[in-house]
Amino acid sequence: MSMRLLIVDDHDFMRENIISFVVKQHDIEVIGEAKDGETAVELARKLSPDIVLMDISMPKLNGIKAAGNILRNNAAARVIILSAHSDKHFVVAGFKAGVSGYELKT
Repeated sequence: MSMRLLIVDDHDFMRENIISFVVKQHDIEVIGEAKDGETAVELARKLSPDIVLMDISMPKLNGIKAAGNILRNNAAARVIILSAHSDKHFVVAGFKAGVSGYELKT
């Protein structure tokens, strides 16, 4: 059984690169992608992903707030933040929102 992944990043280039890497993995299925936090919350509600790989800085709703909304609707999901922000404030805020991991894009 493969893990169902939702990819959320406002940069098309970043999403496309993640998808090109992930599709080579036999145990991960990309079930959707979003450019902003509001769309991510909607898609997560409709698609019930196992994992959401999400940026922080996005239009409409940032990744930390979106993660909190997603996890309130689907406690079984795991959200992993993938961000350029290394500031401790962002990391702490992410874990307070319930994310399972925080990884730097670098």
